[in-house]
Amino acid sequence: MRPNITKLSAGVFVLAALGATATSSIARITFTGVDGTASAGVASAEENIWFSSSSHRDWQKATGAGEGRTYTTVLATSDGYFLVAADDGGVWRSNASSGNAFTLRATVSSTIRDFTEYANAVLAVGDGGYVARSADRTGGSWTTIDTGVATTSDLHAIATSGAASTVAVGEGGTVLRAGAGGNVWQQVDIGETRTLRGIVVDAFGNYLAVGDGGAAWRSPADGLTWTAVDLGTTADLYAVDIVGLVTVAVGRDETILYSGSGFANWMPLLAPSFDGVSSYDLLAVAGTGTPDWVAVGTERVAIHSQLGSSWISGQVTPILEESWGRIKSLFVQ
Repeated sequence: MRPNITKLSAGVFVLAALGATATSSIARITFTGVDGTASAGVASAEENIWFSSSSHRDWQKATGAGEGRTYTTVLATSDGYFLVAADDGGVWRSNASSGNAFTLRATVSSTIRDFTEYANAVLAVGDGGYVARSADRTGGSWTTIDTGVATTSDLHAIATSGAASTVAVGEGGTVLRAGAGGNVWQQVDIGETRTLRGIVVDAFGNYLAVGDGGAAWRSPADGLTWTAVDLGTTADLYAVDIVGLVTVAVGRDETILYSGSGFANWMPLLAPSFDGVSSYDLLAVAGTGTPDWVAVGTERVAIHSQLGSSWISGQVTPILEESWGRIKSLFVQ
């Protein structure tokens, strides 16, 4: 469930300690996606993949995945491993459940923006209306799906509602609906023109999609009938996740919205502040079910919550980037 992220500049990327004041010569990396399990967390970012321990607080670089690309999204698969996509079409899989090392498994024909797992396979969506299915959850072999829908709109998020349906959402309010395994697609006109960037399914199979300008729509498990929902914000919403009845949506300008009752009774939450950062966007959120939550975004921000209802930054400890780029940056005026 993530926005369309592109690299804005080719500057030197350095992850200094959260709360540190960066000089104008040091660019702050953007974390683009995140997912987690009870034992580990993984975040996609500009230039690299990052992982954390079971605390979901202490982040450092994974090995195996190199620089020169932007990693776009993360999926924690049900076998305890992680899949990460990159903007060059690469699909990477963790070598272990810790997420500390990755191997390139495949290269597909489009940038993948989101994954969802169904049965023993993974479905993916991306730029230009791209939809694909993996042969299994390891992500080593992909088949492009011809949806039969006349759209080239970028698709930003996908979710599946058990055996009932699969829904992908994207640019200009696009909603595509298929059977659970991603078969027999159709376009559903919900009367929305704003881009939808995140989608999630609750335990009863109901969908909630969120997007630009505070757009929010919900549907029962069939994915065919959609109703607008007022979340009480006009901020762009980039991602949403749910664990039990706790739902969290995040977005532009530090927006965090919380519901403790599924998709109802929303309230805004206070986001942590950082020295030297006037504002940041939260681009991805994940409930790990432990019941820890993690959200990441621009300005090298990674924040943590135990219940989703109160967010902190002080215990998150990112690692300094030890590289020639970091050394060089010290001399750039």
